[in-house]
This record gives sequence, structure tokens and C-alpha cells, in this order.
Amino acid sequence: MDGAFKGFGPKAIPFLKALDFHQSREWFLENRDLFEKELRDPFSDLVDTLTERFA
Repeated sequence: MDGAFKGFGPKAIPFLKALDFHQSREWFLENRDLFEKELRDPFSDLVDTLTERFA
């Protein structure tokens, strides 16, 4: 994370679709790195950016 929101990764939507299909903790744990890189970290950057902008 570098703090500036640049959007979500290109694999974010496919990840969410696959999660909806699999719906298991085991699958999620196997794909946790992808979740962190494509969704969690960018979302954290978005929250930081909005917090700075509206503070």
C-alpha cells in the first residue's frame, strides 16, 4: 500500500465472482493473497484517500 487510491486490481471482479461461486472458507484461504492484493489493500487506500480529503 502506498496510500493513494488507484482503483481496484484487474482481478478484483473475477475474484468476487469466484468467491460467490465457491462460497467456502477453504477456497478463500487458498486465494487470500489475491484478495489482499486486488481488494483489501486498494480499499484501504480508498478509505485513507477519502479520510484525508474530507477531514
